[in-house]
Amino acid sequence: MSSPEPTGAPWGGPAPKADLGQLLARLRAAFPDLAFDQVELIEEGYDHAVVVLDGAWVFRFPRQADYVASFPVELRLLAALKPLTTLEVPDYSRVAPDFGGYRLIQGRALTAPVFARMDRPAQEQILTELAGFLRDLHGLSPELMRGQDGAVRTDEGWAATDARSYRERRRPKLVGALAPDLIGRLDRAHERYPEIGWRRGAVIHGDFREAHLLLAADADRMAGIIDFGDAVHGDPAYDFTFFWGLADWAAPFAMAAYGPVDDPEGFLERSRWAFIRYAASRLVLALRGEPDYEAAALIAQVTRRLDEVGL
Repeated sequence: MSSPEPTGAPWGGPAPKADLGQLLARLRAAFPDLAFDQVELIEEGYDHAVVVLDGAWVFRFPRQADYVASFPVELRLLAALKPLTTLEVPDYSRVAPDFGGYRLIQGRALTAPVFARMDRPAQEQILTELAGFLRDLHGLSPELMRGQDGAVRTDEGWAATDARSYRERRRPKLVGALAPDLIGRLDRAHERYPEIGWRRGAVIHGDFREAHLLLAADADRMAGIIDFGDAVHGDPAYDFTFFWGLADWAAPFAMAAYGPVDDPEGFLERSRWAFIRYAASRLVLALRGEPDYEAAALIAQVTRRLDEVGL
């Protein structure tokens, strides 16, 4: 997609406010037979407002025109992916022209603290399941990403947009909170970020991170993957970004479970660079007090990744 923040990553400010009354009016007009008693509005995302009905239905309302336009692409991707994976993915059974709903996938977010509390066999099982899911996703035809305008949705411009967002939105929130040396290293990393040799080669999720990776509620195993609104034809290494935030060994382990890739070292290196960008955005949230992110852990992780890429 070409709009700002292609990964859905927050800039550090509050998400745009949604009008719940208006969303419910649209929902009732589209699905007059759908009865419900309890309503929860989730406004955290920049790309979609989410309404949960009776803890059972999830309705996603795109906030931006390009997400409305790409909704049919998302539906087509999910239809192709569902038969291939053992993990649950959204099954949209309520579809309007500009929004849709699916039965809630029960689960809990795979946050770094949750992962750290697991024993090593459970951690390896989780990473193996996620690697298998990505292998299935990345094996799909890029033609699935072709929109109604005839163009294939790609990650073109993502890296440049992320670098600009760091300079304009994230960096001002980090200066003063982080050591000047670390700020300087992050500056140099984002200057180089658009030019590190991204390789477009697969259908990717595009926002493969904790909130969208659901563990089973009652066991240390994966339940499902959600939020495919940022899926594009892009660099498969990008989907390995989040693994670096779980443990230093997690990304290499997941790549080994994923199977052969061209230029394994280059693949891991690109995922390291993507994590540096990801960590900078999450540091903004951690410094703001968001409970899912620990500033000290993120600083340690991004420092190691900067060391590894020679910065």
